[in-house]
Amino acid sequence: MANMKYYYRRLKRIAVLQTRQLVPNISMIAVFVAMGVVLGLLLNTALGPIKRPAQETATAQKPTKITPKTTTNSVNTLPKNLPEQVTANRPDEFVASKPTGPIRVEINGIPFPQKRPSGLKPLKNLETDLLAKVFPQPRPSNVGQAVAGIFPRTRPDFSKPVKRVMAASMPQNNDRPMTVRMPPLKTARLGNCPSTLTASIPARPKNARDIRAVLASVENLEGTERDRKLEQEVLAGNIPGFLRKLVPVQISGKTRDGRNTDIVVCVTPDYVAAGSERDFVRLPFGLKSAMRIADRFEMELPTTRMVDLIFASAELHLAPSPMKPGNSMRTTNYFRMHNDKVERQRRQAGAKDGMLVAGQKKDVVLTEELFNNQGRVAIYGWHKSNGNPIQPLSTVHGAAYADYSHGLRLVSRTAYLNGQPTSLRDLMRNPVYAEFLNKEGPLREEVLASLDNLKAN
Repeated sequence: MANMKYYYRRLKRIAVLQTRQLVPNISMIAVFVAMGVVLGLLLNTALGPIKRPAQETATAQKPTKITPKTTTNSVNTLPKNLPEQVTANRPDEFVASKPTGPIRVEINGIPFPQKRPSGLKPLKNLETDLLAKVFPQPRPSNVGQAVAGIFPRTRPDFSKPVKRVMAASMPQNNDRPMTVRMPPLKTARLGNCPSTLTASIPARPKNARDIRAVLASVENLEGTERDRKLEQEVLAGNIPGFLRKLVPVQISGKTRDGRNTDIVVCVTPDYVAAGSERDFVRLPFGLKSAMRIADRFEMELPTTRMVDLIFASAELHLAPSPMKPGNSMRTTNYFRMHNDKVERQRRQAGAKDGMLVAGQKKDVVLTEELFNNQGRVAIYGWHKSNGNPIQPLSTVHGAAYADYSHGLRLVSRTAYLNGQPTSLRDLMRNPVYAEFLNKEGPLREEVLASLDNLKAN
């Protein structure tokens, strides 16, 4: 050891002298190399030889674990190919040996196999599956059968009497769901509903006043007083003839247990109006007058889902035409001017009387919110061309409120379930079928009872 230190000091002194003399020759390079060799021997002598793992030679075939000193190592820092089996005693002491068995690498106790898992698909198959999901497949050959299963080829038998769906045969569910989500429903037009459904609407009297005389009589009236006078005109039959020809809207879908179901509701093609077919004006009504008119004509107010489905089935969509808001919104002159705008839209679109038209008004609707917020009217709709309503369901106004944007569309109390005449109210109370007609689920008995009491007042 002493000799080694002596030689190192001598070599160092020679290196210093050579550096001072600035003699760039081969001897100086040799001196530096010798210094490095001597320094390495000194370190080896001071620290001792590197110890080999005791079990390396005895267990060469066993997979070996690598335990890194810190957790900064990850799979990304490992070499992609391991040509030799790696063993380690410390993180800074690695010895390579030829593998004689399967290689397994573990980091912090987590194995990382080198072999590709057998369950993974080849890259080519993955690309094929991805393309199949992104790009549509060819039209299936049996698509006609699928459509036939959704839309029946035969129209409902309108000649049969109404069959009541008894409550005893329905699943009972007293818990009111806040929101009912269903798969998208499909709608279709089937022609015309039977004229017997409007038998309760009297014929227009021969001496009925024209619409100008009717509006002149209520020019300075608003609210309940105006509603009463206009209600009398409508109940007397002073309405356009095309409102007596109800239009069927078919709603198709599947129940929650997977059964294909078709429900047909018969609705007025336009909103309730007074006057003749040549000269009429759509009328807004407060809740009480709206309920009395519906009851006398043996009809119901639509739900918000019905309003959406009617809009989807309409033959003509008119863009909403809002007018300047203010106190004059409730005046008779205002809803007459709005009616003129709607009629110009209809004529420009080439619409015919009796055509199912939607988008021109908000609807007075049937909802459980009328029971939760008694003394209020519920309005919804005024759909834009993209199908989104301007007016969400609202009960902000009092029951007597009505302005130019409100309209009254009626739905017959006779519906058709899979072709059979059925009570609309029974369907709306039925937990199985109510979802087709109402976003709120089945209507509770107390809600319907409170609405019936409203008509009597």
